[in-house]
Amino acid sequence: MQDWAITTVDNRFDPFDQPERWLKEDIILGHRTCEKLARLANTSIHLSDEENDREISSAMDRMIKEEPLLYKKVVRDL
Repeated sequence: MQDWAITTVDNRFDPFDQPERWLKEDIILGHRTCEKLARLANTSIHLSDEENDREISSAMDRMIKEEPLLYKKVVRDL
């Protein structure tokens, strides 16, 4: 099983291992990646966890497609 996150190419912190530092750096850099992701992902309490996960992953993919030189998806094995 895998876990994934979105980050920017200029953020030096790992969103998995250093989430607080990663978020602070993201805000300092002016990206506000989490806010953008929240706006794009059509999640709902009425959806299953799997459906919400697919929606978040799809939103990440759209962000990367729109700005491929800025965003990237990182993956780790659980």
